[in-house]
Amino acid sequence: MNKKFCHILRNVKLTKIFSFSICIILFFTASLTFGGILVLKYLGIVEVNYPLMPMLLFEIISIIMGTIVAFYVSRKILKPLYTIIAATEQIAKGDYATRVHFDKVYEFRQLAMKFNCMAEELENVEMLGSDFVNHFSHEFNTPINSIQGFAAMLQREDLSEEQREDYLNRIINSSDRLSNLAVNVLNLSKIEQQTILTHKEKINVTEQIRQVIVMLSFRWEQKNISFDFNCEEHYLVGNEEFLEHLWSNLLDNAIKYSPPESVISIDIRDTGENIVIKLTDYGKGIAPEALPHIFDKFYRSESSKAVPGTGLGLAISHKVVMLHGGKIDVETGLGKGTTFSITLPKA
Repeated sequence: MNKKFCHILRNVKLTKIFSFSICIILFFTASLTFGGILVLKYLGIVEVNYPLMPMLLFEIISIIMGTIVAFYVSRKILKPLYTIIAATEQIAKGDYATRVHFDKVYEFRQLAMKFNCMAEELENVEMLGSDFVNHFSHEFNTPINSIQGFAAMLQREDLSEEQREDYLNRIINSSDRLSNLAVNVLNLSKIEQQTILTHKEKINVTEQIRQVIVMLSFRWEQKNISFDFNCEEHYLVGNEEFLEHLWSNLLDNAIKYSPPESVISIDIRDTGENIVIKLTDYGKGIAPEALPHIFDKFYRSESSKAVPGTGLGLAISHKVVMLHGGKIDVETGLGKGTTFSITLPKA
């Protein structure tokens, strides 16, 4: 009840301010008019044949009546503003589903449209934050529970050497998964904080991809994967650390989803203003229903859950490409493999 009373009191106060402003405007207008008539009469430019006192009284009554009318009319004129204030208070309390609608005045329709866009963005950010926490908690707890469970099993004295080795390997795999998750979350947090690309320098993209392939050699050698990578040296200006994350994530995915004894193709072309890098694997491809979500944080399709991962690699890659002012496209089909095409400006 107190809040409602304060709200009404604030509205009345705003109406009084508006009415007082109108009163001041009317007063100055009337004063200038009456004063102008007196000056013109004094200079003999105009002749006034009727008494000035009734005229002055008429102007005073007009000011009073105009102020009273302005007081009541302003309540209707300022009603959309009161609506916006109330809606803003709801947003401040966390009710991001609040929307406002005005139909009559164009300016108020524009204000309502911008306000609703802001509320929608805040609602989306809130949902993304909640989803991020939920996904992270799930992804974080799974390897922790696995480590705890297998560590408890190792305390049993009746385990065979083969079982003990198996449990130790599972603990190591869960620890690796936990470590990768922590690293990827930190990388994503660092990259998402960037709104403008910094620490830019001239980079040999061809050589950088070669170095990443060497860094991941322990992964592709296990599956006996070979690379079709015979490109000229190409250069662009960018952030070396972020681009290394980009190639590392894309190549790691290509290796994970490529069958043994297969080939990963890498093609780099200079189109004049841009460098276009295509990475192709010949795995099982991405399902059509999963394609719109592959750059979402923590998203993993049903078919990809059998392969270890955190669901953050492509989200990081997409953000890196956007920071560099480029674009990333995907060509895929079930049983046809996947090609990621990255276009980056050279300067």
